[in-house]
Amino acid sequence: MEDKRINCGYEIVTALRCSKRMELVIGHNPEAPSPWVCWYCYDGNSYSTGDYCGTFKEALQSLADRINRNMSFSDFADLDK
Repeated sequence: MEDKRINCGYEIVTALRCSKRMELVIGHNPEAPSPWVCWYCYDGNSYSTGDYCGTFKEALQSLADRINRNMSFSDFADLDK
């Protein structure tokens, strides 16, 4: 079982590995004014460029937008090696 990951009080609830070093993650903190966030995460512990959201759906849309804006199918090719 994988340990919970927490960043700035947000529990990481969704993670999509995009390269050997980078993931896109969604975090949740029900006590925060914006309870959902989408971050880039480098090396499993360096979080960057948060997009803070009011709902999970908004955070999921942010994650999808980041994939569409920043990645191509070939970016995922090295993950199987």
